[in-house]
Order: sequence, then C-alpha cells, then structure tokens
Amino acid sequence: EASALTNAPSSSFKEQPRSESDSKIEEVDILLKLCQVREARGKLEQLLERFPSDPRVLELAAGFYLSQSSATEAAPLLDKLEAVKGRSLSVVLLRAEQARLNQHYQEAREFYETALITERGSPGIRQAYAEVLAELHEWTPARQLYRELFEEGVHAPGIRQDYLRLLEKSRPQISNTFGYRHAPQAQR
Repeated sequence: EASALTNAPSSSFKEQPRSESDSKIEEVDILLKLCQVREARGKLEQLLERFPSDPRVLELAAGFYLSQSSATEAAPLLDKLEAVKGRSLSVVLLRAEQARLNQHYQEAREFYETALITERGSPGIRQAYAEVLAELHEWTPARQLYRELFEEGVHAPGIRQDYLRLLEKSRPQISNTFGYRHAPQAQR
C-alpha cells in the first residue's frame, strides 16, 4: 500500500530486517516443536558458538537444557543470561526450573513466589508452584492451587496426573491425621 503523500510503500508494511540470529533461533525453535531434539541441539550449540552473549540464544539454550533435565549444562548459561538480563521474569522461571531439577524445592518455591507477584494468573506457573509445594509436603496449599486451576477450567497437559499424584502422596498424612483425631483418647 502506498502512502498518500509520497507514493512510497507505507512504513507500516515494511518488514523489519531479520538478523542472522533471528532466523537461526527460529530454526531451532521449529526443530524443537517437531521433536527433532538431536538436530535442534546441534544447531543450538552452533548458535551458542556464534552468538555467545545474545540473551535470546542464552535463554533458548538454558531452557532447552533444562527441558532435557540437564541443570548442569544450563547453569553457566543461566549465569550469563542473568548477568545480561538481570532478574527478569524469564530468568526467574528458568532458575525455578533449575532448582526443581536439582531438588532444591525451597529455592524453587521462592523463585515461583517471585514470578507469581507479576504473573499471578499464569496457569503454568501456578501448576509448577503446586508441584513444588507438594514436594515440600505442603499438601493443603498445593491441593488448593490445583482446585483453583480446575475451577478456572485449566486443561494443561499432565495437570490431572499431577493432582492425582499429589493426592496419593498426601493420603498417608491425611489418614494418619484422621486416625489420630478419631482414635480413643487412650490410643493417642
């Protein structure tokens, strides 16, 4: 479409020039969506060599390694990313996942609580937070979070299984409490 004043194409229709890293990041993202993990990993490692300080590359790589349960490989990338971006929401969420993988659940809890300050409505963050609460054996707040998610109609992958696993884990604690409260005074 031409501008009425200049006969030149309107600036709103000009495509922004894409950088080499943009197209490579998109390529890795597509490979991951197609579950071509080996190819994605190779391209990602090339990206890291070529653009070692690009925050988008660092974030993608850290997320990839965490998704592959490799907190060790993600750690130096997260350090670099945090040095570049500070404690942004994406860094906080990646740190939470790193803490979860390392089974540092109290630390993960703190990261998720920080994320929930700005993203309270995010079902994904709330589900991950509920999982961490369950790992810390904080059954009541974890169950409450799952109930809220169900009431809101959230149908995230694995949410029902996570909730059932929570109920199974918390069952002995619930039945011990019930049994104690209903036992004759002499048996308490």
